[in-house]
Amino acid sequence: MRLQRAVRRQRIQADRHRRPHPSYQVGQRVWLSTRNLHLKLPCRKLSPKFIGPFEIIRQPAHPSAGEAAVCEDPPPPLDIEGSPAYQVRALLDSTRLRSRLQYLVDWEGKKKKKKKKKKKKKKKKKKKKKKKKKKKKKKKKKKKKKKKKKKKKKKKKKKKKKKKKKKKKKKKKKKKKKKKKKKKKKKKKKKKKKKKKKKKKKKKKKKKKKKKKKKKKKKKKKGQNYAQMMPYNL
Repeated sequence: MRLQRAVRRQRIQADRHRRPHPSYQVGQRVWLSTRNLHLKLPCRKLSPKFIGPFEIIRQPAHPSAGEAAVCEDPPPPLDIEGSPAYQVRALLDSTRLRSRLQYLVDWEGKKKKKKKKKKKKKKKKKKKKKKKKKKKKKKKKKKKKKKKKKKKKKKKKKKKKKKKKKKKKKKKKKKKKKKKKKKKKKKKKKKKKKKKKKKKKKKKKKKKKKKKKKKKKKKKKKGQNYAQMMPYNL
């Protein structure tokens, strides 16, 4: 019931943009479209779009939209000398494919399906399903392995980066220490130089003072000698 309701609704929506088809009756003459016909013509493009006119002999009962067609099962095949045979209603068309004739037949009867074939098909389906499941499992395992490998690689990369950072920090610290040591040495050298210069200046000053004292003493001695040598006249 639900399906029929859905079909009716769809039919109503679809028929809004359609016009009703003409009602054909027995005895009328009509043109037939060649859209779905296989005509033996050299060029499809230049072939006629319609052929006819043809007279309507009988009107087939087509199932209306939304109503299921009632189809009876065809009769079973006839057994003639142990081999299946089918009753043919009419030969509709024939074509030549690779130097062989093929016929389009409207036949009556249907060969019964053997149970063995059904079982084989079921087994094949089961095997296919099993194979698919195995493939899926393998794919999942591969994906998991790949993910694990990626994680390991990432961890290794992180460790390497950390190690590199630590090494860089150590190097920077060492460089800083070296620079500090060099600065300290330079300062010490400068201090030593300054002290030496001061000592030299002091020594020079002392020498100058000594020289001045000596000169003064000499001058005094000369003045005394000269005064002794001069006569005393009153």
